[in-house]
Amino acid sequence: MQKRALTLVIPGLLGPWPNPAHTAPALNRLPALEKLLSRAQQMPVVGPTGQLNYETLLCHLFGLPTDAELPIAALTQPVDCGQTETGFCLRADPVFLQADMYRLVLHPAPALSQTEADQLGAAFNSSFAESGIRLETPQPARWYLHCQEPPSPALRTTPISAALGQDITPLLPSGPDARRWHALLTECQMLLHNHPLNRARENQGHAMVNSVWLWGGGSLPATAPQTPYAELFGNDILLRGLARWTGLAINPLPDNGRECLELTAGNGLVVLTDLLAAVQSQDQPHWYELLQTVEQHWFIPLLSALRQQRLDTLNILACDGRQFAVKRANLRYFWRKSHVLSHWL
Repeated sequence: MQKRALTLVIPGLLGPWPNPAHTAPALNRLPALEKLLSRAQQMPVVGPTGQLNYETLLCHLFGLPTDAELPIAALTQPVDCGQTETGFCLRADPVFLQADMYRLVLHPAPALSQTEADQLGAAFNSSFAESGIRLETPQPARWYLHCQEPPSPALRTTPISAALGQDITPLLPSGPDARRWHALLTECQMLLHNHPLNRARENQGHAMVNSVWLWGGGSLPATAPQTPYAELFGNDILLRGLARWTGLAINPLPDNGRECLELTAGNGLVVLTDLLAAVQSQDQPHWYELLQTVEQHWFIPLLSALRQQRLDTLNILACDGRQFAVKRANLRYFWRKSHVLSHWL
């Protein structure tokens, strides 16, 4: 009989928080999650190099090399646009840069309509028409920069999930032609700052779209590697792009773990991204509210499934370098000390 395993990829599950000691007292108990983490075999994620974040981990799980520029744009652009463009492409997502006394901090762009995104894209393309670059705005929050002249193979960028809330200075594109990209960003920022749409936002006291974040310009291998997963579950654009590239079917995210198991015959992969934005904005109360929902909808039914022998192995990946593997037998390891959630923050 085929063993049934489920892998949960949950960026933001365990923070990070700048001061876990202050975060912990505000947390109530989450019995199912705490039981699973306490009984699990904890181990590092083996393979990815450098800083581990959500995008790096997901690419690693699908067999992509993570010691080079991640091919995020190549994976998500066909999903967003319905067709694959030839040539070099970078993600150029709209963002808001906020200056304080010492830093320039990256924040998500304010919500745009598709019409507003297209207006900003048209202004960019008009200004850079002679530069061999073109901005594509298929989604209000996901834009793509197409370049006739490819960058140096040594180009390195920072995934947006790792840059939000951070000082951008050490995270800007690096490599032999870094100055090219830094100059482009400066020109883009001046253009966006002076656009009538942003001027109106500024006059109304609203945040502006005053820059783009360049990232994810790697190339895909000629052939997609084999993956261990039989079923994919999630609504995330990167997961959808990986499914399209590998030819795997992807299912919309089920409402809960019980429904997911009804659709899983072998080895399933589930991506839950709801917690990530709350961590990036350092909104601990909202993060904990969302975590309680994940507890009720996922950890409680999956813990029950392990106990009832409807699930053999549950792998929990928090996208911070740690993975927690829980087999059915682990639940009987009473000698392993039980910890509250704050132990892992």
